[in-house]
Amino acid sequence: YYFTVAAGTEEGLGAYSVVDQLSTDIGPPGDLSAPIFPQFTRRYIVAKWMLPKVDGGADVLKYDVQISLSGQQNWTSAFVDNYLFVHKFTGLDAGTSYDFRVRASNIIGYGPYSNISTFITSPPQCGDGVCDITLRETCYSCFLDCNDCEYPKCGGT
Repeated sequence: YYFTVAAGTEEGLGAYSVVDQLSTDIGPPGDLSAPIFPQFTRRYIVAKWMLPKVDGGADVLKYDVQISLSGQQNWTSAFVDNYLFVHKFTGLDAGTSYDFRVRASNIIGYGPYSNISTFITSPPQCGDGVCDITLRETCYSCFLDCNDCEYPKCGGT
């Protein structure tokens, strides 16, 4: 379809706009590249992605970025506005492998998920307040804030 628009008031019509084209062939957005991780700590990961190469003929409305423990396919979604291309996942476990994927939506619906990206958070370190037996053996006296450990090398009794 081709169309033009003119504004009207009591005094008459204004000038018509330039001719524009509208297609009725609209579908869901195409696939996105797999998320990347520009920022992370032992307890959070920032996932980032790019716009889909194909928007399906309509503006992207939001993104569904998902996280799961690696290999478990038990996905948790975070819905992100269309103008943001990042999401911060918090409360993660140190030294743990996570899978991530993302998909875009428009007025028609969701497109396919991206390929899965995997990221392993940094392992626990002395001072994390985590009483882990493998950490106890290597931390010795630097692990003094682990007060609830029943292990002398972690500062407990």
